[in-house]
Amino acid sequence: MICTLEEIALRAVVQTIFGTNEHKPTKVDLEPLRAGLERGHSSELRGAEVAPSASVERAACSATGSLPVAASARSPSSSDTATKQDTWEVDDVSLSQVASLPPRVLGRVLSTAVASGQVTASAVHQVFFRLRNAASIISFVASRQLKGASPLLIGRIIRSCRASLQQLDLSGVPAAVTDTVLAIIARCASLRTLNLADCAAVSASALLRVFRGCSTIEHLCLACVPAIDDDLIATFAHLLPSLASLDVSDCRQVGDRGLLALVGTHRASLRRIRADRTRVTSAAVYALMSECLQLETVSFAECDEISDTAFPVWDPESAIRAAVGKAQYDGDRVPEDAELQSLRDELRALMVQLVERESHVAVQSGENISNEESAASNLNVEARESVHENASRASASAAPSLSNEHDSQFWVDMRTLAVREADFSGCDRLTDRTMRWFACYCPDLRALSVQGCNAVTTTGVETVRRRCQRLTVLACGGIEATVPWSRVLAEQDEGSYLLALNVSWSPSITGDDVIDAVQQWASMTSLNMCGCHSIGSESISLLAVTLLSSPTLGASLTELDLSWCGDSPSTGIDDDSLSNIVQACCSLRVLRIAGAREVTSTGLLALAHSPSAPSLEVLDLTGVYQARDVAIVSIAESCTRLTHLTLDEMDTITDHGIVALCVKTKLKVLSISWCSSITDAAFDAMAQFASFEGLALRSLSTVSGTAVARCAPALEHARQLSLAKCDGVDDAALAVLARHCRVLQELDVSWLDITDESLAELGEHCASLRILGAEGCKLVTCGGLLSLVRGCTALVHVNLAWCDRIDDGDLQTLARIMPRTEFLDYYGVVVTREA
Repeated sequence: MICTLEEIALRAVVQTIFGTNEHKPTKVDLEPLRAGLERGHSSELRGAEVAPSASVERAACSATGSLPVAASARSPSSSDTATKQDTWEVDDVSLSQVASLPPRVLGRVLSTAVASGQVTASAVHQVFFRLRNAASIISFVASRQLKGASPLLIGRIIRSCRASLQQLDLSGVPAAVTDTVLAIIARCASLRTLNLADCAAVSASALLRVFRGCSTIEHLCLACVPAIDDDLIATFAHLLPSLASLDVSDCRQVGDRGLLALVGTHRASLRRIRADRTRVTSAAVYALMSECLQLETVSFAECDEISDTAFPVWDPESAIRAAVGKAQYDGDRVPEDAELQSLRDELRALMVQLVERESHVAVQSGENISNEESAASNLNVEARESVHENASRASASAAPSLSNEHDSQFWVDMRTLAVREADFSGCDRLTDRTMRWFACYCPDLRALSVQGCNAVTTTGVETVRRRCQRLTVLACGGIEATVPWSRVLAEQDEGSYLLALNVSWSPSITGDDVIDAVQQWASMTSLNMCGCHSIGSESISLLAVTLLSSPTLGASLTELDLSWCGDSPSTGIDDDSLSNIVQACCSLRVLRIAGAREVTSTGLLALAHSPSAPSLEVLDLTGVYQARDVAIVSIAESCTRLTHLTLDEMDTITDHGIVALCVKTKLKVLSISWCSSITDAAFDAMAQFASFEGLALRSLSTVSGTAVARCAPALEHARQLSLAKCDGVDDAALAVLARHCRVLQELDVSWLDITDESLAELGEHCASLRILGAEGCKLVTCGGLLSLVRGCTALVHVNLAWCDRIDDGDLQTLARIMPRTEFLDYYGVVVTREA
C-alpha cells in the first residue's frame, strides 16, 4: 500500500511518543508536530489537532519483473504484531514536506519501503544523506521516472542505507547501473531480493563480487543481462545457498549447463525459475522436474528445443525408494527385502505391459517411437491410473502393516509435484503428452500457458482441466480443436473456476462457448478473444447482456480483448456492441478492439462516458478509422489513468487529438503509426508534456526529422522506439535521439536514409540496445555495424535484410565478433557462422 508522507510521518511520531500505531489519520498538519518536536514538548503534540479528510487511493506499487512486491517489506524495527509496511512513493511534494523535519522524526518516517516517483535522484540522495544511520530503509525501488539517475547518485543512495537494505530494484534505471554501483551493492550484507533486469553495462566479475558479498540473496532477477552465461550461473549457484527464485529470461547465452549446476546445488530450495527465450533444452527441464520437487513456478516460453521428453516419468525403482523413505519418515514398518523384491517384480511387469500397449498405440497412429521413449514420455492418464491401482494392491499384499488408505496416499504423493504456474507458450514441439503429464503429476496447477503450441490440442487441455481442479489461469489460444470448446470450458467439478482465459486465434470457438464460460465463473477478471472469427457483433452484444444480468459478472472483468473478432470487418464489433460492453464492465483496465472497422466516434464517445472510463489504463484502437478527434479528446478528458494507447491506421486523427492526449493524460506508451494526418505540431506537445517508455511512429511521412528530434527529451525513459519509413528522420535527428534514449532496448530504423554515422552514435550512447531493425538501410556498411557492436554488447537480433552494402563476408565477421547475436542477411535468413 502506498501512503502519503503525512500518513507515514504522523504514525511514526505517534508511535515514537505514545508507543502505539493505532491512530491512522489520512491528512495531517505537520507544523505543530515540527514545532513540538524541536522544543521537545510532548504536551503540544498531545494537543495538536489532526484534521482527517477523505483518503486518497493510489495504485499498488510492485517491483519490476517477477520479484516480490516491495510494499510488503517489513522494517526490522517494526513490532512483531505489525502485518504490513507502507511504501512511501518519493515525489517532489513529499520531499519538500520532509526537508524541514528533525532527523529524529525523519528517521522514523523513512523506516519503510521507498519507491521513487517523479523526483530527481539528487533530491533523494540529499534526504538519505541527512539520515545517515538514523533510518532503517529495507526496500528501495528506483522507478523509470527517477530523473537524473547517474551511477554516482544511485551509488550514494544505496550506500546511505546499505546496512539495513533487504530489497533492491534497479531495473527502472539500467543506464545508471555500472560495475561501480555493483561494488557498493556488494556491501549490502542483508540483501535478500535483487532485481538487475535490463542492466546491460555490468560485467561478470562485478556480478560475482555482489554474489560473494551478498550471500543471503533469495530472489534474483537477471533478465536481459548479457553478461549472464552458464559459467556465471554455475559459479553463483555455490555462492548463494538460499537462492529460491531466479529469472534469466532473454539471456541468450544461458543453456543447459548453467541450469544443471543450479539443480545440483539447490534441488531442495529452488521454488521459481524463469528462462524464457534462452537456449535451454529438454535435458535441463527434465533435471529440474525430476530433482527440484518443490518447484512452484516454471517458465520456458519460446524455448524451441523443449519437447515432451523434458517431463520425467518415475520408474519402479524410484517408486520403491520413495516407499521405503516414506515408511521410515512416518515411523511405519519398512518392508523386508523379499517383500520389496516382490513389489519390484509386480511393478516391472505392469510397466512392461504399459510400454507394450503405448508402443502399439504409437505404431497404429504412425509414430516412430521406441519402447524407451514410450516409457519416458508416452504414458497417458488412464495408464498411470492403472499403475496406481495395481501397485497399491501389490504393495498392500507385500507389506500388510501398511493400510490401503495409507498406501493409496503414498502413491498420490509419489506422483505429485508442487508446480503451480507453468508457462511453455511458443514451444512448438510440445504435444498432448505433456498436457497429460501435467494432469497426472501437477494436481495443484493454478496457471498454465501453452499459447501458440501448435501440436497441443483441446483434448490435452481438457485433460488438464479435468484433473487440475485449482486451475484459474489458462492461455491456450491457437491450438487445434479436436474436441468441442464447450467441453474444454465446461465446469469440471464443484468449486473449479477460471479467473483468466485466453482463447485468442481459435477460429472454432463460438460466442455461445464464451458466454457459457462467463456465466459459470462470475469472478472472471481477464478474457482474450482476439482473432476469434466465429465471434461477431451479435455474440458480443449477447455477452454484454449476460454481463449486465449480474452485477458481479461486469464488476469483476478488468481485461477484455475483442480485436479482430468476426470473419470480416463488417461482422466484428460495432458501436452498439461496444456501448453495451463498456456499460456492463464498470471496472475495465484493459480494452483492445483492434480491427473494429464498424466502430465510429459514437461508439468511442459511449466509451468515454461509460463507468469503465475512469479505470481504463490500456486502450487499443488500431484500425478504427471512422473515429474523429472529438472522440479522442473526450477519451483524453475521461480516461485520466490511461497509460498505453494505440491509434495505428487512424488517418482521421489530427494534431488536435494528439495534443489533447499529451496534455490531459500521462501516457507511457503511444503508437500512432500510419496516421497520415499528424504533423510537426503534435511533436511540440509531446516534447512539452509527455514522458514515453515506448513510441511507434512507423510510416509518418508527414513529419520532419527536426520535429522528431525536438521530442527527444520526452524519450529519456523509452525502451522501444520505431521510426521505420519516417522519411524525414536522418543522421542528425537520430544522433539527437541516441544521446537522450540511453535505456533504449528495441529500435526500428528500417528504410531510412541513414549512414554509418547514426550507427556509431547508437553504439556510443545506447549500451542497452538488444534488438535493431535496419531493413532496407541502403547506405549502411560493415564499418558502421562494427562501431555499433562495440558499444551495444547486449544485441541479440539485428535485421539487415535488403541492405545493399552488406555482403556475406561482412556478416561472417559480425557473427565471429558477436556469436550470440542473430543477424539476418539480405534475404532475411539467419546467418550461420562458418567453422
